[in-house]
Amino acid sequence: MWIPALDAIGKQDGWRVVQLTKPACQAPDFPSYSKVLGREYTECAEFRAFALGKIAEIEPDLVIVTSAFKGALVAKNGKPTTDGIDAAWAAGLGSVIDQISPHAGRVIVLGDMAYPKDPGIDCLTAHTGHAESCSTSRKDGVYADHNAMEAQVAAEDGATYVDTIAWFCTAESCPPVIGGLTVHRDGFHISENYAVWLGNALAEQVGM
Repeated sequence: MWIPALDAIGKQDGWRVVQLTKPACQAPDFPSYSKVLGREYTECAEFRAFALGKIAEIEPDLVIVTSAFKGALVAKNGKPTTDGIDAAWAAGLGSVIDQISPHAGRVIVLGDMAYPKDPGIDCLTAHTGHAESCSTSRKDGVYADHNAMEAQVAAEDGATYVDTIAWFCTAESCPPVIGGLTVHRDGFHISENYAVWLGNALAEQVGM
């Protein structure tokens, strides 16, 4: 979801941007479960190995690592669970950073976004003229403990953590419209226009 912004930054400042992403596949290295497939998401592990190999091949100046936490599941004995997910995520993120670092000038962990209580555009369509009805409290929209854990892991493993929450929320709430733009495309992604609008802030924070 950040590619529209990164693409604009790359074209403006002369960066070559290489996208290595797979839907519902988290960057941290642990066995995840796919609700869609109804089994362990082995394709995610395979893609992660491919991506790490590609990074080693390219040896980029900068690697941005980011993943959605909401809805993530650990696969244990072929079954989905959230038990132990914090420890698995922390260990898996540290492992991935350690594998990337020898091959990259810098590693940045881009923090998770704030999630809307209802899918963004659907909620606004259902409440025409009353956008405030689609606001989400910061407490409900932000996985604060998870974000703090990612920041700690990044610091311990020599990466830089970028907190994105200020781009989505005030001290109390996370509005559905900012700067006249719809913030979320759906429950798990920001809109393309909002991503591009955040381009300058993103470039400044990641040093592009």
